[in-house]
Amino acid sequence: MTAEEHQRLRELFLQARRLHPDARVRFLDETCGRDTELRAELKELLEHDREPIPFVKAGADGLLANGITGPGPPESHVHPDRIGPYTILRVIGEGGMGVVYEAEQDQPRRRVALKVIRPGLVTRELLRRFRH
Repeated sequence: MTAEEHQRLRELFLQARRLHPDARVRFLDETCGRDTELRAELKELLEHDREPIPFVKAGADGLLANGITGPGPPESHVHPDRIGPYTILRVIGEGGMGVVYEAEQDQPRRRVALKVIRPGLVTRELLRRFRH
């Protein structure tokens, strides 16, 4: 997927996720037209955005959207103070797949390791591997 296609997918996803689920079908029809691949990608992203993610609420602003922004140099990555119900304490490690943070979970209050997929790497296969 080219950078332009990634950007278009990101923009359409951000628009669609704000719509009521009933309005999304019409939005997909209007924006995707005969582009079945684009429609399938958008539909899958919207389904993942709706499903609870084990360590973070699926609706947490920008989590899935940030996963499709495209790769950037590691030094450009800004580490968040919070991700969903987790307060980020420090980076434990970074690798090819993502970043692992030491974090404090709100409920129950405890320290955890929180792995976040590196921006630009989100694919169907990677999400399946990550969940596994």
